[in-house]
Amino acid sequence: CGYYGDAVRDMSTFLQRNASSTRLVWMTSNSVCESLYRETYQQSAEAWANQSRWAELRQLCSKSGAKDELGRTFADAADPRRQCEDELLMRRGALAQRRISLETLQALGNVSVVDAFDITDGRCEFTELRDGRHYKALGPDVLMAFAQSLLRDP
Repeated sequence: CGYYGDAVRDMSTFLQRNASSTRLVWMTSNSVCESLYRETYQQSAEAWANQSRWAELRQLCSKSGAKDELGRTFADAADPRRQCEDELLMRRGALAQRRISLETLQALGNVSVVDAFDITDGRCEFTELRDGRHYKALGPDVLMAFAQSLLRDP
């Protein structure tokens, strides 16, 4: 809800201000393998894969009625930084979240990062129940990256 970079910035600055003696480590979103989606998820992924339908799908997205934390619909927010296709539960959306969070955190400084997107991208066979989203089998890899992040300067 709202621009993802604002949420990353707000959470990070709140924690830096209110838990200043702790080390802040941000974990990016996992990658997504929409090729493993089934039923409704699969239909949505297939529709958005066709760029010639984006204008139509953007209209549906802006009329969806979903509201952000301020009670605004996607259309009401009218934030040019937000595009429907970048906020879907698909690889493109996860990649956008990764890019936005890394840019935001770099500007803030003093935050370590565990790049879960990088760890999971292209490793669809490791998703739990082959659902394309949950990488339980890669938990040890993420944990190792977290431990390594604690050894590096933020």
